[in-house]
Amino acid sequence: MAKTTGDQEEQRLRLERKIAAAKALGLWEKILDEGWGGLTSRESGAIGAFVARRVPVSDDFAPSRP
Repeated sequence: MAKTTGDQEEQRLRLERKIAAAKALGLWEKILDEGWGGLTSRESGAIGAFVARRVPVSDDFAPSRP
C-alpha cells in the first residue's frame, strides 16, 4: 500500500526537524560525511531530545491527568 500524501508530509516534517536539530547541535557535517548511521547513540539521543523539547505533544499522546 502506497503512503498517502499526509504520511509523506508528516515524514518530511520529521526529517526537517531532525536536520534542524542536527545543525543546532553541530552534528550536520558529521551526518553529511558519514550518514545518520555514523552517529553515536548519545548523539542520536541528543537529536531526539532536542526535537522532543520543541515539538508540542498532541492530545493523543499526552499523559492522562487525574
